[in-house]
Amino acid sequence: MKIFHRITIALSEEENSLLEDLRKETGDSLSQIFRDALQIYYRIIKAGKKVGIDYRKYLSDVERLASHIYGVETAQFVIIDREFYRVLLKKLQERFSEKDLESDPEMLNAIRGVAMLFLHKYNWKEDDDATKKVEEVLKTFEFAGGGRISKIGEGKFVVQTPPENLTITKTILKMLFDAMNVISELETSEERIFVKVLQ
Repeated sequence: MKIFHRITIALSEEENSLLEDLRKETGDSLSQIFRDALQIYYRIIKAGKKVGIDYRKYLSDVERLASHIYGVETAQFVIIDREFYRVLLKKLQERFSEKDLESDPEMLNAIRGVAMLFLHKYNWKEDDDATKKVEEVLKTFEFAGGGRISKIGEGKFVVQTPPENLTITKTILKMLFDAMNVISELETSEERIFVKVLQ
């Protein structure tokens, strides 16, 4: 026979609204919602400790995390080791010029496919804010381990990535922005790519 323990917690108005929203959406009791939340949080923290990562930092961007998990489950995304990714881009950069990649039909189709994923996910229209589109693409790029992103002004970003991947990363980002009908300017300097939205 299960023994249940009663607890009392204090919630702010905003937290209580979230709880009520969850109760209406799931049809679960408040007790069940808290039990489920505890199980999920417990597993996240334990999994994080096991692999040496503080997963709490991802909770602020849980929609992007869910999108990545869904992408892997539906075989739209693959997970590769960061070092393998770095070497793969390095080899591409050594073998192909920017012009080669920009005119390659297979590369163009692949980039268009990625652009369509973004457009579909965020339901973007052609006249939607171009800076917002670029920022979301760059955040996803950073979230996936492609580099570090900093916003340095309105419509201006800096992408930090290893120098051996610099040219190929710049080319891929530029092709992706073009496929999304975003007019942008990208320049490189050492380990940085400077991105400027022009529309």
